[in-house]
Parts: sequence; C-alpha cells; structure tokens
Amino acid sequence: MGKKPGGQIGHVGKNLSPVDSPDEIKQIKIDKRTLPKGQYHDAGYDMRQVTKFTGAIISL
Repeated sequence: MGKKPGGQIGHVGKNLSPVDSPDEIKQIKIDKRTLPKGQYHDAGYDMRQVTKFTGAIISL
C-alpha cells in the first residue's frame, strides 16, 4: 500500500515559468573520452531554471 502521489484534493498547484532572458546560461561539456565504450547519439537537451532567494530572514 502506501501514500497516493499528488497534493490534497481541491488544492490548486502553482509553479514558476521560465524567464525570457536569464542572467546566466551554463552549457555543460562532456569529455566523451571519459565515457564507457559504446554507441552514443545526441538525445537533445533538458532545460532547467534555478532561482535563488537572497532576501533577509526576520525572526520575531
């Protein structure tokens, strides 16, 4: 058994949309010589967005 996946019934989910012009774009290079021998092909890419909160934390 176990817990069902997902949020509470009736809860409206929210998420952040990617920005149009990010401050920084990192392209991760892979040295193919370090991979195990085999047949590889370009499978495209995944786009990820990282956001950082740099505000102050106030303790009451």
